[in-house]
Amino acid sequence: MRRKKVAMPERGSALPTKKPVAKAKGTNQKNVATPAKKTKVTKSKRKVPTSVDLAEMRKLMLEREEEKARGEIVLSDTWYEFSVFMNKFHICRNTLKKWTDRRWLAYSGIGKLVYINKADLEAMMLHFRHPAQLP
Repeated sequence: MRRKKVAMPERGSALPTKKPVAKAKGTNQKNVATPAKKTKVTKSKRKVPTSVDLAEMRKLMLEREEEKARGEIVLSDTWYEFSVFMNKFHICRNTLKKWTDRRWLAYSGIGKLVYINKADLEAMMLHFRHPAQLP
């Protein structure tokens, strides 16, 4: 696209200004009603769900059923300090640290002390549970 050549003013001369446009008399009317246009009213067409839409709806229904199967959130009143938790459940410090670092096991920290809720341990155990293979 080519640029239009614009005449540049000479040095020291004033920049050109636009002249005001004179308004025609009688154009100061406000809220002038325009005639209504006739529009054709058509019924909206229903969109038939495709196989992809149906698959997505089934997937959402299954997710809702899984959420219902999990049940409500149960918070335990039993809290263990990190070292007490290690000794009680015979877990190595590095193993427990790996679980918390990978966010498999939730914990709460207050100052230098780390506390683990019993319900969080149970939730982790259910998450990683593998059913027994029968022969």
